[in-house]
Amino acid sequence: MFTIPLFGRSSALAVFLVAMVSLVQGQTPPPEGPEAVKAIMARHAVAIAEADRNNDVQQAISLRLALAAMSKPKDALALYTRAVAIADSAHLDAEAIATRQALARTLAGRGQMKQAYQEAIRAAEHAAGWATDRLAAAEAKRDSLLRAMAIDRDSLLAGAEAGRRATEVRVNEANDAARSWMWEIGRAHV
Repeated sequence: MFTIPLFGRSSALAVFLVAMVSLVQGQTPPPEGPEAVKAIMARHAVAIAEADRNNDVQQAISLRLALAAMSKPKDALALYTRAVAIADSAHLDAEAIATRQALARTLAGRGQMKQAYQEAIRAAEHAAGWATDRLAAAEAKRDSLLRAMAIDRDSLLAGAEAGRRATEVRVNEANDAARSWMWEIGRAHV
């Protein structure tokens, strides 16, 4: 984990809090009436239960995120916390990062700034680790492709060299046959 000097922490916390508050204030309620929202929320709850029964992890996470966006902060907090746990246990890094960021926004909206900051830091660390892992995997794939290309190149070069040697032998044989033929013709005319 990286360390930030005391002044840097205060500045970083202030910037983070301003960003969180602006995000939370920027959220607008859906245009439907309260009954329509309740019906949508009920459908999401049923779909979440079904996704959980079917072990559809991706669907369970996305439905929880959608329902949390419509829910009251306390209910959203529970939904985001469960979605984070599911994403972490399934090793779904992108979903875990997005869910942690949403959880941090919800915590900030509830005024739990310390927890929001900690969750935002976890999301950033997770994102950095994920990016590092993806980079390492890409480098390993590149190295593997380079080795395969080198093997193919060496094979092609060896084949070309063998073909060149075989052609050289045939040319020499043809030259020997031509000299022998010319010698035979020359002896026949003498």
